[in-house]
Amino acid sequence: VKQARNSHAAPFIRLMQAYHIRPTGFSKYCIGASLLYPDLKQNHFKQKHRLLAKLATADLSLAPSNPRAGELLPWMSPNLALEGGHRELHRSL
Repeated sequence: VKQARNSHAAPFIRLMQAYHIRPTGFSKYCIGASLLYPDLKQNHFKQKHRLLAKLATADLSLAPSNPRAGELLPWMSPNLALEGGHRELHRSL
């Protein structure tokens, strides 16, 4: 999420702080390729996959400052899940 330097009061930033999620970066291309092509070496992507799964399956009722506890935010996709140690992107039809 791109933000102005001094926008620490933004609701999204406060929500991420409530979950103890620190700013990080990753390549959407590389993450997408690692999800689509399981033959690629996956060790480099494991930490980012775990972070994305944590974001996708976050229980917002644990966020103390969130007035809409339990709701998924628009950017959170419930279709990204970790199953059996493998990444799978489930698509809703």
